[in-house]
Amino acid sequence: MPSAGRALASAGLVLAALLVPGAGCGGTGTSPADPEPFVAAVHDYLDTHHMDLRVAAVKSLTVTGDRATAEMAMEHADGMVGVKVRWRFEFTRTDRGWTVTRHEQ
Repeated sequence: MPSAGRALASAGLVLAALLVPGAGCGGTGTSPADPEPFVAAVHDYLDTHHMDLRVAAVKSLTVTGDRATAEMAMEHADGMVGVKVRWRFEFTRTDRGWTVTRHEQ
């Protein structure tokens, strides 16, 4: 395989390992949870509490039954400041979907 092909194949394996929880460390290899309902729940929470922030990135997401925990990088809603801080959110599943129950900065 040409050098560029090997590099591309290696990058693909690394990406696959990052996307599958537990890959390469004895995990179950189950599909990751869709982060979108959690991001939407955080934005609802931020709006309700009048916080002028938005989710920049989902760093981790763990779902266990009707409870979930996520670590997210937060930034100013207008994107004016380049600083991103990590917040930890806890969620509960309700009949309307996921709801933030608390956060830590």
